[in-house]
Amino acid sequence: MPSPPLSVHALAALFLTALLLAGCGGTSNSNLTATLSPMPAVDTPTIIPLGSPSVTVAPSSVVLTDVPEVKEARQSLLDGNYDRAVQLLRRVTARYPESSAAQAELADAYQQWGSSLVSTSKGEIAQLSIALEKFTSGLAVIPADSSAQPALQSAYNEARAYVDAAVAQDALNGTAASMQSAARRTEAERILKLFATLYDRNPTFPGLTQRYALALVATGTSYLEGGTTPDERISFREQALAYCTQAQTLDPQLSTATTCVNKAKQAVAPPTALPPPVPPPPTKPAHLEIRLKDRNERPGCISVQVRNTSAAGWSLTIDGMNLSAQFDGGNNSSLCGLPDHAITFTIRNGAGSPVRGGSSPAAGRDILFATWVK
Repeated sequence: MPSPPLSVHALAALFLTALLLAGCGGTSNSNLTATLSPMPAVDTPTIIPLGSPSVTVAPSSVVLTDVPEVKEARQSLLDGNYDRAVQLLRRVTARYPESSAAQAELADAYQQWGSSLVSTSKGEIAQLSIALEKFTSGLAVIPADSSAQPALQSAYNEARAYVDAAVAQDALNGTAASMQSAARRTEAERILKLFATLYDRNPTFPGLTQRYALALVATGTSYLEGGTTPDERISFREQALAYCTQAQTLDPQLSTATTCVNKAKQAVAPPTALPPPVPPPPTKPAHLEIRLKDRNERPGCISVQVRNTSAAGWSLTIDGMNLSAQFDGGNNSSLCGLPDHAITFTIRNGAGSPVRGGSSPAAGRDILFATWVK
């Protein structure tokens, strides 16, 4: 095996030693001659600049109209195939996780799915619970700054409020017989408040009118049994009569409301006859005052609820159009098929004459209150 070449330092040391020996006369036997081998050439390494690394960045936005799945999903929504639409849009959001537009599209599909379940539920708890799942899924994916977020949250809140109240109502019906009257009355009033709050917010929620009427009867019935003194018992029966009369107005076909009204009337002592008070001169004839509640009705539709008086036999008409609808037992009426521009409606009594103050401008999606003011 050949010896490795000497380093530069080793060659220099060998050359210096040879010079010293030559200056001193060398050795006694022979002259020392140093043979220097040329230094091997050293190749200078070539520095190759590093190129920029190749990075694939996922797009933060995408034109949804260019995505085939989005087109198919939108058509599926129109066809009522909500499950298919959601499957397609979940693929899109998985492919474009940073696209807020894709997230909003998926949230809208969930909202349409949930709203469809609500509208066909007839107030059934099982179907509304499924609708709640769809609204919850939509809220989980909708961008926080989306303008559609409040409407989706509102739809969830209404369904949640109805389900919670209905479940509590069914539970009370199953245990009322074993509860003490005070505890039963407290729970009945709590449930009634839940339904009343939702009714003020959306009186057309499926199944709500009947549930609300039943809650009024349950509360009224609990007052029929209360009171420890004669005066307290009379006060309780008067409250029972007020609750059950309101239930009877909401749902005239509800037999339990009629029974409760009759019992309360029999229990209330007749008042002492007093001379009729002299009514003060009216400052203004009794009339309806109409105000806008919100704009959550369906497109092309309006809803009106009459308050503080019975609207039995009354009708809602659109001025200049052959459109009219009767008020139901809960004093509610709605009309659809309205044009895009503003219209004027008139509330008419059973004889077809306009009710004083019952005319107002409106537009599609309006939900209005018409309060009878004396």
